[in-house]
Amino acid sequence: MGRSRNRHRRKGRKRGMPPPTRKHRKTYPNGSIIELTCVDGVQNGKARETRPDGTVFEFTCVDGVQQGKARQTRPDGTVFDFTYVDNLQQGKARQTYPNGITIDYTYVDNKKQGKARQTNRDGTTIDFTYVGNQRQGKAREKRTDGTTIDFTYVDHQRQG
Repeated sequence: MGRSRNRHRRKGRKRGMPPPTRKHRKTYPNGSIIELTCVDGVQNGKARETRPDGTVFEFTCVDGVQQGKARQTRPDGTVFDFTYVDNLQQGKARQTYPNGITIDYTYVDNKKQGKARQTNRDGTTIDFTYVGNQRQGKAREKRTDGTTIDFTYVDHQRQG
């Protein structure tokens, strides 16, 4: 009887004690370094990946799955803020460039999709649509002096 009662507990852990937590740091062959926390061998909590080019990627894992707010910061100062849902980039996102330009858009299953807005440092806005990570279709630029310019994106390139 004593044996069956103990077989469900992890070795070395007493009943009622929280699961063991360990900090991990691993260097991958490509030079990326990842730092994360594991609880009972499963990634849980804040994680940070530093890539060889200096890009820093911060995210959270829940039971081994990327969940919640994430941020990628590039060496040039460009910042990407987005959300993970079950390891996929989903929902509202924002790119902020060092020159003051911001782009607000939506992720659907790891792809930029739907309506988006670029705001320049001077207040000029460009409304456009993402289709599978590409700017596509009709767009409108609104300048701070009231001027409006309509144009089209074809394969991410501005036409007209």
